[in-house]
Amino acid sequence: MSSACESKAPRQRLIVVLSFLPIVWTALLIAWLADASPYAGTVFDRRNSSRSWLDFGGNPAEVYSHWLDFAAMSGNAVTLSWLLVCEWLAVRKWMTPRGPRFLVMLFPLLAVALCWGFGYVLDRQHGEGTTLVVIPVFFAPILAASFLLIRGAVLHLRTPKVVLLVAASFTFLHLISQLFYEASGTGGPNDLVLPAAALIMLILALERYLLDRGDGTATFDSVHSASHTNP
Repeated sequence: MSSACESKAPRQRLIVVLSFLPIVWTALLIAWLADASPYAGTVFDRRNSSRSWLDFGGNPAEVYSHWLDFAAMSGNAVTLSWLLVCEWLAVRKWMTPRGPRFLVMLFPLLAVALCWGFGYVLDRQHGEGTTLVVIPVFFAPILAASFLLIRGAVLHLRTPKVVLLVAASFTFLHLISQLFYEASGTGGPNDLVLPAAALIMLILALERYLLDRGDGTATFDSVHSASHTNP
């Protein structure tokens, strides 16, 4: 019994370390954004606002606010995708005890909160100050709803490749949609944000339906298993 516990200990430590990584990359992102406001002025081109793919606003402060929006939304989508993978490893693969599993959830969510908190501070200092509105009104509800929608299905998956595919699709959907709804004449998103959110939820709901079909296992898992058993 003791040898079995000892054999699981390295995996338990590893999953806690993996779940801590979002705090590391969030801190690095915040450090870069803290020094990036002068660069927003060089990216902005008053004569041709579509010249640079980094130019999403009508003045340098708006450009900087949009960069903070990307960190607050798509950047945190990456963190939540990482959380999906780490939680699946902890629950389904390595049967991690409740204590380490709490840390697996805590560290990525803390990274999300840090990103939003420092994003607000930086936006007040160098941007348009719109993050106080867009995070609670748009970004937080959209991220939370989409994450909770797909999380239950992920925890029932058996195949690591499918878990990685679902996590990657979560990030991809949020990033691609934000490229469409972020550009505006203010420091916040444009009118496409709500239709984009509805489309994300629709796609993820369809994805969950496919994953939930059958006796609690994923359709994709069943197809994957069948491809190895049938000639």
